[in-house]
Amino acid sequence: RAEALKDIHSLPEDNFNSVTGKLPHPVPIDEIKVVKEPDKKEEKKEAKKEERPHDWIRTIKLVVIGLVLFVILILLSPWMIWVGYLLAARRSRKGIWRKYRALMFYLNQMGVEQGSRTPDQFANDVDRKYGSNLKRISFVNQQLKYGVANMDDKQEKEVSAVFNDTLSKIRKGFSLGRRMINFMNIWQTLKYFTIPKLK
Repeated sequence: RAEALKDIHSLPEDNFNSVTGKLPHPVPIDEIKVVKEPDKKEEKKEAKKEERPHDWIRTIKLVVIGLVLFVILILLSPWMIWVGYLLAARRSRKGIWRKYRALMFYLNQMGVEQGSRTPDQFANDVDRKYGSNLKRISFVNQQLKYGVANMDDKQEKEVSAVFNDTLSKIRKGFSLGRRMINFMNIWQTLKYFTIPKLK
């Protein structure tokens, strides 16, 4: 019996050959397990059972959800750009160009484009139509842009006040519904970034 193997002890000076020489011949065993080689036909049948049919309904749902999210993101992108510009305009010190850029983007989204007019002509037309003071911001922006003047804290506060007042007056020129529709107009946003303007 296999219990005879328990009585064999190895000594420190034993090597592999001396240990195997102590084993009885034939070596006793208690049980033999015969492993049957799996049948290839059975394997194929099991693999076919495990394969699930493709769930087309789930795939279509995921594609539709992805497309809807993509469209929503596209429609919200003008508004997200506007919020980014507005936050940059309100947080920056000495950043008159950010205020000017925010107003120009807002006007563009409302369909009021500069076109071939100079910044001064455009600002005059906007001020006449909305009672705003875009000309002041445009003027200071041009002076700083071309290095004609520097802006101190007093001027910065004045321009910030003019910016807020101008934005408020322009907003009043459009109903809430019109503003919402215009801020989902991705084509108007693309025009802002692609059509060159006189500077």
